[in-house]
Amino acid sequence: MQIQENIVGDDFLSRLPDGSNIVHVAVEECPTDYTYAFGSRPDEYPSPQELFIVEALRRFPILSCQTNHKGQTPLHLAMSRRLLKPALALPGHVGETPYTFIRRHLRDDIQAQRMQFPLPAWKTKSRLGNTILHEAIKYGRFAFARFLIVDLDANILDVNKRNHTALHVLCANNMRRRERPEGQNEDPGIEQEENAMMDFLLERDTTSVYLYDMEGYTPLLMAVSIHHLRFARRIINYCPQSLKQLDAKLGRGIFHLISLRPPVDDTAQLFTNTTIPQMRHFLTLGDDNGNMPLHVALEKRNLSSARFLMERMRNNENRHIYHRTNHSGKSISGLLATVNNRPRWFQDFLKSAKIPKAVTGSGRSEYGVLYSNIKEYMNTLGLVAVLLATMTFTAAFTIPGGYNDQGLPILANQTMVDNNHKAIAFQVFMVADVVGMCSAIMVLSCIFWFSSSGKIEEEGSALVDLSIGLLQLSFSATLIAFMSGVYATIIVDLKWVAIFTCALCSVVLVLMRKRFLLDLVVPLHKLLRLILKVSGMLDFISIFCTKVFGFFWKHLTSCYTRCLADCRPRRLPVIQ
Repeated sequence: MQIQENIVGDDFLSRLPDGSNIVHVAVEECPTDYTYAFGSRPDEYPSPQELFIVEALRRFPILSCQTNHKGQTPLHLAMSRRLLKPALALPGHVGETPYTFIRRHLRDDIQAQRMQFPLPAWKTKSRLGNTILHEAIKYGRFAFARFLIVDLDANILDVNKRNHTALHVLCANNMRRRERPEGQNEDPGIEQEENAMMDFLLERDTTSVYLYDMEGYTPLLMAVSIHHLRFARRIINYCPQSLKQLDAKLGRGIFHLISLRPPVDDTAQLFTNTTIPQMRHFLTLGDDNGNMPLHVALEKRNLSSARFLMERMRNNENRHIYHRTNHSGKSISGLLATVNNRPRWFQDFLKSAKIPKAVTGSGRSEYGVLYSNIKEYMNTLGLVAVLLATMTFTAAFTIPGGYNDQGLPILANQTMVDNNHKAIAFQVFMVADVVGMCSAIMVLSCIFWFSSSGKIEEEGSALVDLSIGLLQLSFSATLIAFMSGVYATIIVDLKWVAIFTCALCSVVLVLMRKRFLLDLVVPLHKLLRLILKVSGMLDFISIFCTKVFGFFWKHLTSCYTRCLADCRPRRLPVIQ
């Protein structure tokens, strides 16, 4: 792309219906690059687009100040493109690169012809209110941002339509994180550049630390809410008084907004070499709805943040805080009780922190059933108990082995001497069946008592725990009765089937322990996933090798066929 010498100036300066000039079009043809920083590839030659842009702006400086329908100048667009980097020198201009040309163009050319321009390019705002400084910081062009501030005296307190200053934009900057592949760690070089830019802005002016945006957040509150904790730590170090900031909508501080992620302890990023005075005051500070930080963390099911807050409330002076309620009447202990499926690491923390069980288990029975769900839970237990009672009652009168002519159980008349195994198995069957039957009937009695009780939190929780224990006993007894009944019936004729039945039922009895089952199944599940992943890779390698071999075999056979055709003797024409 180049400018022809014979092109007419008026045609060259014409604009598209959307307001874009020729430089807008050239910039938009360049690929976007949200992770590219100035100086990362200083050995590259200028691209054709850069040569065209430089030549166009050298001839017509006003092109850099014209805006499209979005209010963007070409330099607004260039911040998100792979452009204007410190490359090798321009042809015919010793020591000048596209980057240095743009700096000179903004500093000298526009300043010298200021009367001809309606507004300098670095002061022009887009429809979103962003200046070039906002765009430069948003896309990580920190060297250019420093040039705008130092050489052109760009105002770092300028706000866009969201009331974002340059410091707000830096704290909210997610462009590089969006482009980074999932699971990849952040580039230390990029992190160092961002930290240096943060320090530069804070050293220039700390006024923006206390400015609120349209959502009611200051830069500190914004950084904490979106997990940019190293930015928050630097702001706190420069301006310790910023800890008192509350958002304008709900009156929440940094501990309300903090969002930590397991399993890494991210609190080190925020509190390393940072002393927070009056920590207890900030931990117990309520927002406009009476919510303390721990209320908010539990309502959002953010257990990492909840653990961080509870670790700092371990002393006895803070124990009464767990029972403080918000304006909706919800206490921390009540919210903690509603957290279902607690991770193992959080359960271990609750035990190690020695938090009273009245707090960690409040609102739940001993088996973890919520008080609000007891009625529904008891109905389910009742249905299962009826089925078990029916099964055990029926099994008691259809005993294994059948009856003789006198109506007596055949296996009951077996003496211990005649068949010791069958006699013992029959007795075990009868005892287990009676235990299973009585346990199921007792569960039904507990449900009847529960329906007539008005104290759900006291009597109801005790009854549901008793019912669960009895139902577990009934399950085990029913399985033992089935195992012993089958054994007594077929041990003589099908010994291997009887042994297999006893072995399988014994395994099921062991696996009925929830904790044991989870400790066994979870590692097996991970191992199975690994095996499937490896087998999938092997299948891919097998298919790939098959296709490669087929490709070479096809070409080899075709070459062999052509060689045979070339070597075959040809018949000479017959001369008559």
